[in-house]
Amino acid sequence: MTTYEAQPEICEVCRQTITPGQGVRANIRDSSFAHPVDHHRDGMRRLHACTPDHLLELQQGYRGRPFTDEELWAAKIERVMMRYPQGTSLENLAIESGLSLFQLEAASRWRLRRSEAVSATGP
Repeated sequence: MTTYEAQPEICEVCRQTITPGQGVRANIRDSSFAHPVDHHRDGMRRLHACTPDHLLELQQGYRGRPFTDEELWAAKIERVMMRYPQGTSLENLAIESGLSLFQLEAASRWRLRRSEAVSATGP
């Protein structure tokens, strides 16, 4: 049996280690976030900060960001595809992501538009 040590939390603003039992946390809506194992937590990112001021700074950054269903669907697809580096069928992708074929297509269009926008603005 392998024992895993808990990784220390890091403040997402100043990158300082947060002493166990210290720091502040909050959940915030974020359509780019698909939880690695719990699909019920998709779209809700957990923020970690060493002080209330740093947490406020993080929250303000995410509040200015729109929540887009297609982005969340793309994140869900990416989570599934991490398990299938060689690819999988569209039917399996729909089942494992919990998305409809319409949502899969909409997420693909969203990702393509985003990729084209990034390409147009350069590196």
